[in-house]
Amino acid sequence: MTPWHYSRLETWAKLLDAHAPGTTQLVPRNKLPGEIGGKHYFGALLINNYGGLHPAKYHKALRGHARSRGARLIGDMPVLKVERNGGGFVVHTARGDIQAQQVLVATNGYSDTAGAFLRERVVGAASYIIATEALPVAILGKLNPHGRMISDTKRSLSYFRLSPDLTRVVFGGRASGRDLSEEAAAPHLHRSMCEIWPELAEFKVSHCWRGNVGLTYDHIPHMGTHEGVHYAVGCNGSGVAMMSYLGHQSALRMLGRQNRPCAFESDEFPKIPMASAKSWIVPAVTRWYLARDWLDSKLADRKRK
Repeated sequence: MTPWHYSRLETWAKLLDAHAPGTTQLVPRNKLPGEIGGKHYFGALLINNYGGLHPAKYHKALRGHARSRGARLIGDMPVLKVERNGGGFVVHTARGDIQAQQVLVATNGYSDTAGAFLRERVVGAASYIIATEALPVAILGKLNPHGRMISDTKRSLSYFRLSPDLTRVVFGGRASGRDLSEEAAAPHLHRSMCEIWPELAEFKVSHCWRGNVGLTYDHIPHMGTHEGVHYAVGCNGSGVAMMSYLGHQSALRMLGRQNRPCAFESDEFPKIPMASAKSWIVPAVTRWYLARDWLDSKLADRKRK
């Protein structure tokens, strides 16, 4: 982080506190050791109601709740095409056809095969996460004294936390300009982690996994309808929290029970230029972000000296 990044945090703090007083607390550089170890950052913005959860457990609970209310969930059934059929739709899948009165597409970072409309507006990009081996308690206490969820303000940002049992660091980010296997991505993330916390260089990575985030041209999620089909997509890395909200809003809309407009519901859903060239656009943009982040860090190092 650079002084410029910290000035942006000051602006965000004013905006958040204007709408929700008491939500934030600025942490200047001289008070950072009480929140995060190391000398990598210039300051921080503490959001008091920021939290985290275990996505797989959350997903499992949502599935169980849906089934308890009578929903039928079918996995491993790719949708091939959606066609109008009178007042409803026929959903053609790899395992047969389904008649439906309404259809909701909520594919987010996996929208490449969701039809031309979404394919031109949402690009899936891989994000990777590593977990370290178990670490000494003394080190963990210095790295993240309060066990907070942390993300930084780089263009190609990193996000990290301690594991729920407070024994490991869980660290995520883009890893590289290219899509990589987990085995290839892990060393990249380990290096990024050690730039923040050099004391972790001697500790190994025990796990690495990945998933796609759905990116939009204007950096905000979108919900609406196209040719009668509902959609809720483009969470730009905030899907765990945002998709539950968008799903709820979409369901209210489909049931005719929406009693106020949703901020993410708009006819304005801009195309991503050259989205069909995703195979080289995403790596090119990622490298550009990484290069600018590198330049920012070098300029910040000069100012420190």
